[in-house]
Amino acid sequence: PSAVLMTHAKVYVLAQYTNTEALEHFALERLWNVLHSIKPLSKNSRLIKEIISLVEYVYANTNALVNSEEPLRRIISTFCASLSLELQDQPEFHSLLHAGGIL
Repeated sequence: PSAVLMTHAKVYVLAQYTNTEALEHFALERLWNVLHSIKPLSKNSRLIKEIISLVEYVYANTNALVNSEEPLRRIISTFCASLSLELQDQPEFHSLLHAGGIL
Protein backbone atom coordinates (compact mmCIF):
# COMPACT_ATOMS: atom_id res chain seq x y z
CA PRO A 1 0.00 0.00 0.00
CA SER A 2 2.94 2.39 0.40
CA ALA A 3 3.17 3.47 -3.24
CA VAL A 4 -0.57 3.99 -3.13
CA LEU A 5 -0.28 6.08 0.04
CA MET A 6 2.37 8.33 -1.44
CA THR A 7 0.48 8.60 -4.73
CA HIS A 8 -2.67 9.83 -2.99
CA ALA A 9 -0.62 12.33 -0.98
CA LYS A 10 1.08 13.60 -4.15
CA VAL A 11 -2.24 13.91 -5.97
CA TYR A 12 -3.59 15.92 -3.02
CA VAL A 13 -0.57 18.25 -3.07
CA LEU A 14 -0.91 18.73 -6.84
CA ALA A 15 -4.64 19.39 -6.50
CA GLN A 16 -3.95 21.90 -3.76
CA TYR A 17 -1.32 23.61 -5.92
CA THR A 18 -3.70 23.83 -8.89
CA ASN A 19 -6.63 24.77 -6.64
CA THR A 20 -8.69 21.77 -7.79
CA GLU A 21 -10.93 21.25 -4.78
CA ALA A 22 -12.79 18.19 -6.09
CA LEU A 23 -9.49 16.36 -6.68
CA GLU A 24 -8.25 17.36 -3.21
CA HIS A 25 -11.33 15.80 -1.64
CA PHE A 26 -11.05 12.69 -3.80
CA ALA A 27 -7.37 12.17 -2.87
CA LEU A 28 -8.15 12.66 0.84
CA GLU A 29 -11.00 10.18 0.72
CA ARG A 30 -8.91 7.57 -1.08
CA LEU A 31 -5.97 8.04 1.29
CA TRP A 32 -8.27 7.73 4.30
CA ASN A 33 -9.67 4.46 2.95
CA VAL A 34 -6.22 3.00 2.29
CA LEU A 35 -4.91 4.02 5.71
CA HIS A 36 -7.84 2.34 7.40
CA SER A 37 -7.19 -0.89 5.54
CA ILE A 38 -3.64 -1.18 6.92
CA LYS A 39 -3.18 -3.93 9.46
CA PRO A 40 -0.96 -3.63 12.56
CA LEU A 41 2.56 -2.54 11.73
CA SER A 42 4.63 -4.18 14.45
CA LYS A 43 6.13 -6.85 12.21
CA ASN A 44 6.34 -4.83 9.02
CA SER A 45 9.37 -2.55 9.32
CA ARG A 46 9.25 -1.71 5.59
CA LEU A 47 5.74 -0.33 5.93
CA ILE A 48 6.71 1.62 9.04
CA LYS A 49 9.54 3.29 7.13
CA GLU A 50 7.20 4.07 4.26
CA ILE A 51 4.65 5.63 6.60
CA ILE A 52 7.39 7.75 8.13
CA SER A 53 8.41 8.84 4.61
CA LEU A 54 4.76 9.70 3.97
CA VAL A 55 4.64 11.85 7.12
CA GLU A 56 7.83 13.65 6.05
CA TYR A 57 6.44 14.26 2.57
CA VAL A 58 3.09 15.56 3.84
CA TYR A 59 4.63 17.98 6.31
CA ALA A 60 7.22 19.18 3.79
CA ASN A 61 4.65 19.80 1.05
CA THR A 62 1.64 21.23 2.85
CA ASN A 63 1.28 24.44 4.80
CA ALA A 64 -0.01 24.82 8.31
CA LEU A 65 -3.25 26.77 8.31
CA VAL A 66 -3.70 29.64 10.73
CA ASN A 67 -7.31 29.15 11.79
CA SER A 68 -7.83 25.46 11.06
CA GLU A 69 -6.01 22.21 10.62
CA GLU A 70 -4.70 21.31 7.16
CA PRO A 71 -6.83 18.30 6.05
CA LEU A 72 -4.03 16.04 4.83
CA ARG A 73 -1.95 16.71 7.93
CA ARG A 74 -4.99 15.96 10.09
CA ILE A 75 -5.53 12.58 8.40
CA ILE A 76 -1.86 11.63 8.72
CA SER A 77 -1.53 12.76 12.33
CA THR A 78 -4.75 10.98 13.31
CA PHE A 79 -3.52 7.80 11.65
CA CYS A 80 -0.15 8.00 13.42
CA ALA A 81 -1.87 8.69 16.74
CA SER A 82 -3.97 5.56 16.28
CA LEU A 83 -0.74 3.59 15.86
CA SER A 84 1.21 5.35 18.59
CA LEU A 85 1.79 2.17 20.58
CA GLU A 86 3.29 0.49 17.52
CA LEU A 87 5.31 3.51 16.44
CA GLN A 88 6.70 4.46 19.85
CA ASP A 89 9.40 1.78 19.75
CA GLN A 90 10.55 2.59 16.23
CA PRO A 91 13.87 4.46 16.03
CA GLU A 92 12.83 6.02 12.73
CA PHE A 93 9.76 7.53 14.34
CA HIS A 94 11.82 8.96 17.21
CA SER A 95 14.23 10.48 14.68
CA LEU A 96 11.30 12.10 12.92
CA LEU A 97 9.97 13.58 16.15
CA HIS A 98 13.40 14.80 17.26
CA ALA A 99 14.00 16.46 13.89
CA GLY A 100 11.77 19.26 15.13
CA GLY A 101 9.58 21.37 12.98
CA ILE A 102 5.85 21.50 13.02
CA LEU A 103 5.09 17.81 13.63
